[in-house]
Amino acid sequence: MDSENTFGLKKAMPDEVSRRCQLAEQVRQDLSASGLTVHRTDERGVTLGEGGGLKIELDDFDDAGGGVWLHWQLHTRTQEGVRAALQRGQADDPLLKAASQTYRHMATAIIAMLTTLGYKAEHSRDDYRPHAVRVIAHPDIHVR
Repeated sequence: MDSENTFGLKKAMPDEVSRRCQLAEQVRQDLSASGLTVHRTDERGVTLGEGGGLKIELDDFDDAGGGVWLHWQLHTRTQEGVRAALQRGQADDPLLKAASQTYRHMATAIIAMLTTLGYKAEHSRDDYRPHAVRVIAHPDIHVR
């Protein structure tokens, strides 16, 4: 089986993908137990469920973007309002500012929660994931 797709991206080694899956599941369990709504995603990365909350993305490629990513999701109605303001070209819409600040503050809060729970996590440095949190490690889940 070829581990590269048509874009030349290479999948991470199976043991690394397994570690990331364990890490993502542990994050889901711990943050759900902390009271956050955590949405599952299907194999294509599509969020299952409605409303706001946390989405966990598992990137299984062997590149700088590979790993476990957390994305805060605004409620569906708010997301629709943000899209509508953008489509109208209303860059000064207060909803856009509030949404941006919410994403930024939630990322900081999620990192604080993860750190308290023993994880190593950081703000995204990925331009394609500007407000995401990257989960790097948990003391109970090791690289094999």
